[in-house]
Amino acid sequence: MKHASSVMNKIGRIFNIVELVLTAILVVLGAILLPIAIIAAAADKEAAVGVAGAVGYLVWGLVLLALSIVTLVLAKKANAALANGRTDNGPHILLIVGGAISGNVFYVLAGIFGLVGEHTGNNEEAK
Repeated sequence: MKHASSVMNKIGRIFNIVELVLTAILVVLGAILLPIAIIAAAADKEAAVGVAGAVGYLVWGLVLLALSIVTLVLAKKANAALANGRTDNGPHILLIVGGAISGNVFYVLAGIFGLVGEHTGNNEEAK
């Protein structure tokens, strides 16, 4: 199960890196659109809706970017916990929660497989 956890972790990282790139593009898009929308809103009152849209892009992009970075760090810690020789449940549980919040199913599976692998690996060593 430890191997399955590390495989799911690698697949989850690939999707996480793609998400990081796309959210960075979203943040840049919001940062570009915000001054344009402000200038347009000063000239035309009906263009004020564009300011709200640009702020939405910027804020939502920053939230997703932070969430992606945190989840990537949690995945790295959970993967390191598999090889440290101790039973560490915390990193795997945090990975399950982070994967569920970020919507990355592979991190949820990696956390579940990591929990199972931590406990079955120690039982096999005791036999």
